[in-house]
Amino acid sequence: MRDAGAPRTPHRLGRSWDFHALRTAPLHLFDANIFHPLTGTLAFSEDMLGAELLMLPADVLFGDPVLDRDVLVFASFYGAGP
Repeated sequence: MRDAGAPRTPHRLGRSWDFHALRTAPLHLFDANIFHPLTGTLAFSEDMLGAELLMLPADVLFGDPVLDRDVLVFASFYGAGP
């Protein structure tokens, strides 16, 4: 039976690492905990760091992945201009 917490999608798990690294050790952002002995393993995939920087304040304040995505969508509309 699934828990009622945040969805466990690969995209959400990747963002979880990025948010954790940005909060605790930003200089080691790309040293994700996959392929353990190797360093810089986050660079093996798309990290969406620019989008995550827009979502980070909402994630810190509310911790809601749906709100994080909504903030990203509205910020992209605003950034696209008229």
